[in-house]
Amino acid sequence: MQKNRISSDPDFNQKVAGILGLGLQDEAGHHRVSKGPFFHLMQGTEAGHEAMLALCLYVEKALDQDGRSLNDLTKQELIEIIQQMNAEED
Repeated sequence: MQKNRISSDPDFNQKVAGILGLGLQDEAGHHRVSKGPFFHLMQGTEAGHEAMLALCLYVEKALDQDGRSLNDLTKQELIEIIQQMNAEED
């Protein structure tokens, strides 16, 4: 049901500029920062930060294989890549 709503939302045809991940849970006081060509990840728990980093690296690999950059994607196309990653993990 949600996929149909997303597909019909005109905002999901806009291009993607980058990925920003900001974790708000880190009671241990660690400073986690990861940067890539199109993403910046800051803070969060170790597990949350690692999961977001894995997602960004997956997207980067998928784009490299297609010879594309993140700026070539619409929001909908980015969602489809993430859904593909989730399907592979199941």
